[in-house]
Amino acid sequence: MATKRERVLAALRGDPVDRVPLSFWLHNFVAENSAKGLADETLRLARVFDWDFLKPQSRAQCFAEMWGLTYRPSTDRAIQYSVTQTPLAGAADAARLSPVDPRTGALGEQLDALMPQTAGIRTEYGERHESAPPLKPALASINASCMSPRAASSAAYH
Repeated sequence: MATKRERVLAALRGDPVDRVPLSFWLHNFVAENSAKGLADETLRLARVFDWDFLKPQSRAQCFAEMWGLTYRPSTDRAIQYSVTQTPLAGAADAARLSPVDPRTGALGEQLDALMPQTAGIRTEYGERHESAPPLKPALASINASCMSPRAASSAAYH
């Protein structure tokens, strides 16, 4: 039987594995309102389901927050936050967005969440686990959640 790390690396190389490496993520909209809550929930799920690798998940709206999205946090783990102001009225507004420092604001908070996750996984499994970074290219991450409903439906067809 392979260790989790051996299983993942063998699968990435295309070598035979004892079973397919498994990981999963879901949004718990209440837990992800803070870096600590996000880290704790990620580690809880990894322990409960004994995943082979950790795929850290960022707060659903953190990318749009960097450019002005405001929202009312959810009080239910299965119900998404409520948008109160969007930074974009339509796709053309993306041209006015300027680069942001990922070490600050909502993105910085997501980076802060990675530290306890990394330490927890190393403690839990006693080995180093590679994980995908939580940050995606900024413009690719501006999605329908940061546009008005009308602009989002219009952008989906262009």
